[in-house]
Formats: sequence, C-alpha cells, structure tokens
Amino acid sequence: MSSIREDLEHGRLTKSCLVGGSGSAINAEEKGAIKERLLQLLKAATEGSLPHLPELTMVVRKLCRFDFPLNWDGLARFLLAELQALRARGFSEAALGVVLVLHQVLKEQSTKRLLSSRREFHQLGGLLLEPLGAVWALKMEHLQRLKNGSLADDRLWRLGRHLDGSFLLLLAQGFAHLHEHPSGPQMIQMVKEQVEFLLALLQSHSQQLIQCPFFLKNLKSVLKWWALLFHAHPLAFARANVASVLHASVEVLRTLTGLQVPQEMRAWLEAVLRSQLLMIAHGFNTVSFRKGPQPNHQGPALEAANACHGQFVEFLRGHPVGDLCELACCAALRLPQDEVQEWLQDPEDQLLGPQCQTELHQAGSFCIKALGQAPLDVPMLEPGPP
Repeated sequence: MSSIREDLEHGRLTKSCLVGGSGSAINAEEKGAIKERLLQLLKAATEGSLPHLPELTMVVRKLCRFDFPLNWDGLARFLLAELQALRARGFSEAALGVVLVLHQVLKEQSTKRLLSSRREFHQLGGLLLEPLGAVWALKMEHLQRLKNGSLADDRLWRLGRHLDGSFLLLLAQGFAHLHEHPSGPQMIQMVKEQVEFLLALLQSHSQQLIQCPFFLKNLKSVLKWWALLFHAHPLAFARANVASVLHASVEVLRTLTGLQVPQEMRAWLEAVLRSQLLMIAHGFNTVSFRKGPQPNHQGPALEAANACHGQFVEFLRGHPVGDLCELACCAALRLPQDEVQEWLQDPEDQLLGPQCQTELHQAGSFCIKALGQAPLDVPMLEPGPP
C-alpha cells in the first residue's frame, strides 16, 4: 500500500494513465494493472485512510472518461458493494471517501455527449439507484434527528453536498424516462422533502447556517439540480404535485427578492433566485403541463401527463400569469438605485446596460418568455388611456 501512496504523491500513477513505461500509449495489460491498483487505493479510502484523495479522484476520472462503465466493470462492482456496505452500517461521516469518489465518477459520466455514452449511463442509473437512494435516505433521517447545535457542523454539510449531488445527478441524467421507473416518482417525492427541509432549516436557523459555507453550497447545488431534474423528467413529478413544487419556488422568490445581503453572499443569492426562475420557466415550457397529454403519451406517461396537467392548472388558479411576470421582473430585472447611478456615470457601460448579461438577468428573461406561451399568451400589460 505504501508504494501506491508514493506513486500518487510523486505523480507517477497519474502520468501512467496517459503513457506507458516506455513513453508510448499504454496497452491493455498496463491499463488493467493501473485499474487494479486504483481499486486497492479506493478500498483503503473507504476504510478511513484517505491519502491524496484529490489526486486519486483525478486519476479515476481520467480513466472513467474512456473506460467506464463499459470497460471497467470492476469499478461498478466496487461502488455497488460500498454503497451496500454503507447501507448496512448506517450513515456516518466515514462515508465521505466513497461518496467523493462516486460523485466524481458520476460527474465525469455526465459530461459525455455521445448517444452510446448516455445509454451506458442509463444502465448505470438502474444499477445504482436503489443502493444510492437508500444511503441518501439514511442521510436525511440522520439530519432530521440532529439537535440544533449539531446543524452548524460544516463537515456534515460537506458530506451532504457530495451525496446530494451524486443522487440528484443520477436521477437527472441516469434515466431516459424516470417516470417509467418503479421507484422514480417516489425518489422525486423524497428529493422534494429534502428541498423543503433545507429551506425550512435556512429560515429557522439562519444565523447558525450562514456561517457554514458547505450548507450554503449544498442548498445552492440542490436547488440547481432540482430545476435540472424538473426540466429533464417533468412527468415524474406527478406524485410530488407540480402545483406544490412550483408554489414553493414562488415562495422562495417572494422571500429572497430584494433581500439585502453582504457582498460575499450576493453570488449565492443570485444563484438561488436563478434556479427558482428556471423552475417556473421549465414548468411553463412543458407542453403537457399547459395543454394536457400529447398523442405520443401512452400507459404511465399518459397517466402522469393527465395528473401533471391538472396540477398545473391548479397552480395557475392561485398564481395568475401577470403576478408571476411581475415577480420575475422584481427578482431579476430590477436593480438597486446605487447600481443604476453607477452605471449612468460610466458612459462605456451604457452600450449594454447594467448587468444585462448576468445569469440572473438571463433567467428572468427566459422565465418571462415562457410565461407568454399558448394557451397562456394573453396580454400581460393593458394600454393606458390616451
């Protein structure tokens, strides 16, 4: 084991992923040996010894780029076995090693754009969903049992960030049609409860939790992936109730819009607002939500589309399009007076306008455009008297 640590420390193992001992491209035998050594080190990491973990995950990702999952089934078996072991032992911070590795493996897989790679990811999703979902559920139970004082432990939120990221990424990109998976809608409901739990914690323990950088990063990441999940698998949200999901986004926007925060927290606040605007935009951009089931919907998809359409109509009864448009304008298109004055004093800035290229501004514009689609494309502004 010491030789493996020395290889990582001096960069030899990293380099050997690219070239063989003679400087040429490595052959299958050399690559197989590297994979075996990496699995040995990964095993050490899960047992509490984490030497050079950033270097380790970098090497694993490098190999996964071309070989996983099709040509490295040993890694898939390892991840599956470790998740099952975590489930049997119960949730603890000792899970950090394998969770970090899993997160990096899934992130690398999510960057692949070839259709064949996506199909491989879908096979991986079916393999990992149940064991990863079980570990993730244990983490949620652990959080809900914590006393108030323990919530400020940033180590817990660091682990939670990587575990939440892994689970949400797997749900969003590891399935072609999540609503057709037997556990898909249930998993969406669990994530919804997680989102509500984190938002409630922020409201009730804000003074404690704003001092925890990883809590803020975790919440921002969860809300970002929640919106991506809604965009990727809208029909899987029937059980979670589309009306309830979108109403929660409206409440976050109402609560946080115009909130005065320190400069160092402004990027975080804008990211949270952006994710909620995208949630609403994705809802309005989903044709089956606005118009009901489409001709290609059959079986579970038809049932889900009917349910989601009814829930979306319910949401619109309580949130007229004009009100949503005004909310989006307030959240993303209005600027503080001091920033407007600063912009006016700099003629060069007036070529584009203040902050017109920020991601928050773009999300606001995207949301407003989505609100005006058929059959909801009624005039939002009535002309005044002549």
